[in-house]
Amino acid sequence: MFAIRSDERRDVWAGFVTLFGLISGHAILETARDALFLAKVPATHLPWVFLLTAAMSFGAVRFQGLFSGRGAARTALSAWTFGAGVVTFAFFVLGSRLGSAGLYALYVWSGLVTTLSLVHFWTLVGGLFSVTQAKRLYGLIGAGSVFGAIAGSGAASALAKVMPAQRLLLVSSVCFAVTSAMPLLFQASSRKAFVEPASTPTLASNVQYIRDSLYARRVVVMLLLSTVCLTVSDFLFKLMVARLVPASELGAFLGTVYFAINLTSLLCQLVLVNVVLKRTSLGLALAILPAFLALGGLGIAASGGLVAVLALKGADGSLRYSLHRTASELLFMPFSDEARQRVKGFMDVVGQRGGQIVASIGLLVFLGSRATPTMLSFGLVVLCLAWVASALALREPYVELFRARLKQGRMTRIEEFPQLDVASLETLVATLDSQLDNEVIAALQVLEREKKVHLVPALILYHPSESVVELALAIFTRTERKNVVHVIDRVLDHPSPRVRGAAIAARSVLTPDAEVLFERLRTESSAEVATTITVNLIASGDISGAEAAKRLEELLMHGTAKTKIALAEAIAGRGAEGFDDVLVGLSADRVVDVRRAAVAAMTRLVRPVFVPALIERLSEEATRTEAHEALAAHGPAALDGLRRALEAADTAPTLRWRIPHAMTFFEPNAAGDALLRWLPKEGDGGVRFQIIRALERLVRRTPELPLDKITLQNAIDETLTWAFGLLDSRLDLVRGGREVQSRRTKGHELLAATLVDKEKNTIERLFRLLDLAHPREDFGQIHRGLHGTRDERATSIELIDNVLVDPLRAAVRGLVDDLPDEERLRQSGKYHSPLGLDYAALLAHLRNNESDALRDIADFHFTELHESGSLAQEAV
Repeated sequence: MFAIRSDERRDVWAGFVTLFGLISGHAILETARDALFLAKVPATHLPWVFLLTAAMSFGAVRFQGLFSGRGAARTALSAWTFGAGVVTFAFFVLGSRLGSAGLYALYVWSGLVTTLSLVHFWTLVGGLFSVTQAKRLYGLIGAGSVFGAIAGSGAASALAKVMPAQRLLLVSSVCFAVTSAMPLLFQASSRKAFVEPASTPTLASNVQYIRDSLYARRVVVMLLLSTVCLTVSDFLFKLMVARLVPASELGAFLGTVYFAINLTSLLCQLVLVNVVLKRTSLGLALAILPAFLALGGLGIAASGGLVAVLALKGADGSLRYSLHRTASELLFMPFSDEARQRVKGFMDVVGQRGGQIVASIGLLVFLGSRATPTMLSFGLVVLCLAWVASALALREPYVELFRARLKQGRMTRIEEFPQLDVASLETLVATLDSQLDNEVIAALQVLEREKKVHLVPALILYHPSESVVELALAIFTRTERKNVVHVIDRVLDHPSPRVRGAAIAARSVLTPDAEVLFERLRTESSAEVATTITVNLIASGDISGAEAAKRLEELLMHGTAKTKIALAEAIAGRGAEGFDDVLVGLSADRVVDVRRAAVAAMTRLVRPVFVPALIERLSEEATRTEAHEALAAHGPAALDGLRRALEAADTAPTLRWRIPHAMTFFEPNAAGDALLRWLPKEGDGGVRFQIIRALERLVRRTPELPLDKITLQNAIDETLTWAFGLLDSRLDLVRGGREVQSRRTKGHELLAATLVDKEKNTIERLFRLLDLAHPREDFGQIHRGLHGTRDERATSIELIDNVLVDPLRAAVRGLVDDLPDEERLRQSGKYHSPLGLDYAALLAHLRNNESDALRDIADFHFTELHESGSLAQEAV
């Protein structure tokens, strides 16, 4: 039920028996205390006892810190428990000699001893386990308190019938003394010193920390309200019992009541705690006790009978030390060690005892005003409702604290460039004089983007770098800056063919002159420059008809790579009509640089006829980046072409794998809608994964992007089914290998390893889908946290528990939890039905799998077994 692992077993059982002993001793002490006190002191004096107990606690907690600082945590707990036995024994020995004062002292002592021992205990245990382990193991450890309460109250009930209540103190002291040896059962590695001197935070610093932390404030408020309500509830119970039960019967009555309540508490601990903590949020779990107390208060207000009083105490006793105690300890798990010490320290001194003081003062006012128990019952109901509200308000800051853990170290992305101010523009213009070409090129690009090209001096064309001059010519051409033509004319005789070609192309666009071009064509020695001139003459109509077709065909058929690149660049630079087929042909050229030049030209010209050729270029790594840019420039027509190519059955698999990413460069709503609609129809797992990644990119870029929730949920359900199917298949495969050793071949091992890899990949895909379905959360960080340290893993699992709801939560938790595979499979719920296949049927199942890798390896393994004769007795 509690899934204890081997490395946890010793500490868990040490915690169980220690808590059993502590609560057993307290239950006997409590029975003796109540019987002695209520028999001789009016119940109306209890508020004064509560106040005295709270006041004594302030000093006791300080003393406890100094005392604990002298040794390891388990040693300190052992010493404190032994001291509790000694003091309780002293109360037994002194007995009636102390008189009424002794009864008050005994009541105060019983309130101090167990509370402070439990602080020691839970501080020790809290340092041993992560929040995930705590949720799984605290139920069993906490059961020690319930078993202890049953044993203690049962023994007290039986002994009270044969001995006076005073002798129960002796039994309690012996119980504490025996229990003092139990903390030494914890592993030596679990020793933790309670450091009191310089490292212990002061009360003022604790207050400051709590004031600054929303979650810490709400925890303190909730626990303060719980202390007030439980104090009032306890007083109301004892007030009514003192009125309704004869004094001579109090010992036996209280022992019987406590025993029955503790049996109910045990049932809650064993059945309710684990189920509630796994299936509900922590806030909701903490709201259960006050809800039942409110109902009990209403019952007393309505009837005032013993049944209603017992119902109130039953709710208190059965839930306080089971569900409420366990859930309350979990509240401190999200804090760091330092923060946990701060908040718990504040709660020990101010929260719990402060709550008792508030409750006690309120009860004294109640008694002084001669109000009736009915009015007190209504007051309890109001307080419990406030407790419920404070418990439910914990959820959001609780989850946010875990989110913050995973977000540490993340960087904020800059989505947009800021607008340039005058100082920035001056810096950019000054950068044009830099000796570093990259800085000059970057400055030119920024000035063009900011539409400040008029600030670029024409003399930039005399720059010694060819790349700088080519870029400047291209920018001047695109912005139609004709006032630089007189400088361009001086660059026409540049020694670099590329610069001469760029200059001719720029001049042909800015101030066309056919005579100059024909003259240049007759004297030009470079084939690339001659190609540029030819293209510009054809584009202007000065070379046309058959002559133009002949020259273009000659360039395509017999031109070098450099002339073809010049052809593509000239077509793009001129922006002329009639060259579409030429560019499409160049995009399929055997030389990669020619293909890149053609794609770059298509980017500038933007014509629908280019879309199929550009999509083809996605399958090639060398042209993929340029193809992305070109397709994005073509807008909706290109997106529609990509969608049709993705959905087409005859599209090459390597190309389909690249299409989803290309679609992310388009308008997010249109691209997201197209990808999401196709996701459930896609049969290739690799393409499905790429679609999910593409959707993630779109959502990161546009967080408010609307995605169809039903489609996403269906995809999540299918992915869960697939993941559990892989896990089930692997378990059947491993089981079959254990049953028959001859099955454990190379193919068997390879098939098992492949199933593991497929399961991991499917879980990653699942978390990507969850990230899309829950845009407020970062399931990518949650998934990475599952593979981090113990605390990071616990944080991730806690977020899963609080963000998702059943049955999805249980299934996802089952997939990622650190449990035996058989137990993980049992968490599949509605998402998977066990296959229950024998080995032969399993191989047949895998040979028909949609995964190519699984099919191929299953075929290989089948062939292995068939050739070795291992399948001779099996029908496959």
